[in-house]
Amino acid sequence: MSWWSKLFGAGNKVKVDGTSQTSTTEPKQSGTRGGGKKYFNKQWNFSIVYPPDWELLWENRPQGSWVMAVAVAGKAGGRVRPGLIVNARPGEVLEGSNNVTVIHIGGDATAKHAPKTPSEYIEISKVDLNNAFSGLRFLSGEEIRLINKPATRVVYSYKTNSGRMQEMCVTIFGVGVTFQIICEVAPDEFDKFKPAFDAIINSFNIGSEPSSAIEPKTAVQPTKAEEPIQLYNRGVGLYQKGQFRAAMDTFGQVFKSGELQMQSAYIRALCQKELGLSVEIPPELGDNAEDAGTVYVASNLACHIIAKGHKAALTKQGSKSEVTALIDGSLYVISISSMFGGFNNWAYRKEGGKSISVPDPDANPNPSKTDRFVISLTETAGVMPPEPIPEGGLKTTWE
Repeated sequence: MSWWSKLFGAGNKVKVDGTSQTSTTEPKQSGTRGGGKKYFNKQWNFSIVYPPDWELLWENRPQGSWVMAVAVAGKAGGRVRPGLIVNARPGEVLEGSNNVTVIHIGGDATAKHAPKTPSEYIEISKVDLNNAFSGLRFLSGEEIRLINKPATRVVYSYKTNSGRMQEMCVTIFGVGVTFQIICEVAPDEFDKFKPAFDAIINSFNIGSEPSSAIEPKTAVQPTKAEEPIQLYNRGVGLYQKGQFRAAMDTFGQVFKSGELQMQSAYIRALCQKELGLSVEIPPELGDNAEDAGTVYVASNLACHIIAKGHKAALTKQGSKSEVTALIDGSLYVISISSMFGGFNNWAYRKEGGKSISVPDPDANPNPSKTDRFVISLTETAGVMPPEPIPEGGLKTTWE
């Protein structure tokens, strides 16, 4: 139960056998539905709506530990164009608990405490921003909620060669993924463009369609011909469209079938999280409830690899799940395990009787193109959008 509480947020209700913990969750707000251009990022499974006269500049550009998932910009009304970037990266920024402190050791052997709360994150941001920008002026910082998740909003300005710029940065602390929405314009035009910035930020949504915590409940009844895999895949389609209420009910039907219980329990909890509802741990899972996340992530990763045209099997299921995959003629084993309420993933390439640690620069100093592809899969496995299961089922043995 502690792992589910950490993974889905201490502010959410987590229920077992009808009991629950108190929740501080606020209702999730619907995204903007009209009056703008709709953008959906399949890699990171989010959408935004931006003004119709704004331009899409680029998407999915790596930038250090982040990926600049999308950038949009308006027309220049003054010295610079107003711009907005959505950054994303796998993993969670808020780590540890009241009893546990997480310390990261940098390449220069310096130790840095990970923030445990949004307020601690704001204080650390002040220091980081001051180190990153010349002439920094920190204007404001506050805790907010966005898409039913804890978030922070900080506003600051800094010097550039062409004059001062002002930015508003909203950081969203998601489940297994962190998003940042950064808005930028000249300080004297910030108030003019802030309504547009706010509208785009408020339209940010997980899934391809905006959803709401008060989404009408739709009864989902499987047809007689619908097998658990077909029903699961229908739920995946609903989830990808942002229809979380209907998807939640569909995955509940899958769980009751007795098949794909780990996968359906976990993704059903994700739906509940998106809707701002109590996250329910099915009592039927018993002591195996802690393994639901790793089994789901490994299973979904295998399905993703198969969808890319490669061979994959879910060769181990449990607290440490494994995917074995044949990609471009090389055999890989990707392990998925849980740590601090998140996922700790690693990949190995099989060469005869040896296992080469693919992400380790000492063991694999010259990674191939396929190695780099596998590393990217490993890094994003915990935040991949749900994939349909192959019609014939997912293999659990490697031949």
